[in-house]
Amino acid sequence: MNAGARSTQASILLFLHADTHLPPAALAQIQAALRDPDVQGGCFELRFEEESQSATLRLWSWFTRTGCCRTPRLVFGDRGIFVRRKAFEQMQGYREWPLLEDVDFAMRLAKLNRRAFRFLPVAVTTSARRMLAMGPLKQQLLNTCIIVCWYLGASPERMRDWYRYYTAPPARRP
Repeated sequence: MNAGARSTQASILLFLHADTHLPPAALAQIQAALRDPDVQGGCFELRFEEESQSATLRLWSWFTRTGCCRTPRLVFGDRGIFVRRKAFEQMQGYREWPLLEDVDFAMRLAKLNRRAFRFLPVAVTTSARRMLAMGPLKQQLLNTCIIVCWYLGASPERMRDWYRYYTAPPARRP
């Protein structure tokens, strides 16, 4: 992500997973949010392409649009993170971590000022392939455990190792 930011001179940066799609109004929403000089960046709400296949996915999408998940502490890159270049540089970009760099970035962005982080009222659409591979409930439980352990002081490298272990097929686990 830092390399991508270095490759452009744009004043606004948008970090988007390859399997995440912007809604038609996305760029207008970003521009509108950034008219407020206190807003330094933010993210979108989330929907899954495969929501029709799983009530759990529909529920998780709904949670991302309600108060309980509208915190930078739960913002992963699949939600599309945008930021002013000036704020990005002030924060020295993303940390070069193997996991949770997006959550860390969103949390640091939100700390720039009281109104720095904005949740946009439109949703990006992303693939749920990882959730469907493991099962949405198991995937959310794993994500929650990893975040809690990280908040309690576990390193991103350890979290990456745990994530790889628990998402590997049982026959491939050490």
